[in-house]
Amino acid sequence: MKKKVLIILLVVFGLLLAGAIGFGIYLNTNFSTMIFEKGLDKLYTLSNSTLTKANMFDYENKIVEINNNISYTSSNEIKQLIGLDTVSLNYNLTLDNKNRKMLNNISYLEGNKEYLNVDLLYNSSDYSYINLNNLFTKILKVSLDEETTKSMEEMFDTILDNGKTIKDTDRLIYLVVEIVKNNLNKNDIIKQDVTVTIDGKEQKLTEYCYNLEGEKLNNFIINILTEMEKNQEIINILKDTYKMEEVNLVQYYKDNYEYSNTDKLLASIYVSGKYNIVGFSITENTEVNNTTIKYIGVNDLYIFEVNDDPDLVGIIEGSKDESGTINLVIKENGEEIGTLKITEENDEYTFIIDNIDNTMSITIKYKTEKINDNENNLNIEVGIVSEGISLGIIKFNQNAKIVDKLEEFDYSNAVDANDLTEEDQNELITKMQEQLGDSVLYNLLIASSYDSQINDIIYSNMY
Repeated sequence: MKKKVLIILLVVFGLLLAGAIGFGIYLNTNFSTMIFEKGLDKLYTLSNSTLTKANMFDYENKIVEINNNISYTSSNEIKQLIGLDTVSLNYNLTLDNKNRKMLNNISYLEGNKEYLNVDLLYNSSDYSYINLNNLFTKILKVSLDEETTKSMEEMFDTILDNGKTIKDTDRLIYLVVEIVKNNLNKNDIIKQDVTVTIDGKEQKLTEYCYNLEGEKLNNFIINILTEMEKNQEIINILKDTYKMEEVNLVQYYKDNYEYSNTDKLLASIYVSGKYNIVGFSITENTEVNNTTIKYIGVNDLYIFEVNDDPDLVGIIEGSKDESGTINLVIKENGEEIGTLKITEENDEYTFIIDNIDNTMSITIKYKTEKINDNENNLNIEVGIVSEGISLGIIKFNQNAKIVDKLEEFDYSNAVDANDLTEEDQNELITKMQEQLGDSVLYNLLIASSYDSQINDIIYSNMY
């Protein structure tokens, strides 16, 4: 009995050993394609995250209010030069796609004084209505020609389809990635150990390079396009979302983009250790284009390279310090031209760009904030210093949210703009001159226009 059990155990052990050896052989022969599949999945995850952030709201059945504010605060030097302290432009937009209505409000301020405030209403009729608020007592009615009305309807269609387009684009990318993964051939993948020097430090990595050229490159692309044409879901997206009347992807490629026998396409994935994907690169080598784009981020070291030989080799490289700040050097054709510093705190990113001789510095702060499912904020701030002199700060703030309704102004007594009397026109011109008379920007524009007219007169007399 014991002998029989021992024989059975030996047989089972042998089968397990054979299976392990077989599985090991399988891993060795298919590991390269597995790495590429993992890399494609990682790239898809990045694109999916970007698309998801862009798709804030479902526009179809909701009313969206988007409030934008652009402001400029001058430095003391600029203020002394032109007498301008703070300028702000508000552009607020409310969209009711279901009922085809749009309300714009534009206001311009210098300091706390408002110089301009205009409302523009489009409500699916043959007219737009303009409320000049403090400039004119009457509401203006402006007739729309057929082309303008068509453009407005197309704009609503585009906005209406925005959420669907983003979702369909995400789905399309996923489907194409799966097709590409299914067409990977391990025999076209070259595995090699490489040493990459980043910020003076050598990093030993493994590069898996997918090497395609000439007929093999064309066949690879045609196989993917052929499978895309056979996939009904892809066809539906291309026709419904991207409005393609006929989906003849293979023929279109052959007619417009087919590679020659000497053309090459190299796609590489860089791995640290056994499985950790740390970088990507792609090289297109043709008679008219020889470009490499590469990104590697490993062990808190980073390098981004664009090589468009012989015209440009641009490199940004550096490392993250103990405080979490990423310090990068910007090089062009091997020559250092500036630095880039990146910090992050409470989801706010700060980018500081300096040129090599420190005569120009640009600071950019960027933050997105999701308040709730119905409201988002975006804040961007840009400061520029040139030759030690601050040129001021530009800020862009956007608040987007779902609202209950679009608040229309009363246009029941609107006057057709073409029917304005001479008295009305004079009133409007006079009021505008009075309202904008002490505006610094308005006077600068008038002066600039006047100088331009003088130059035209001098030029015409000379020649």
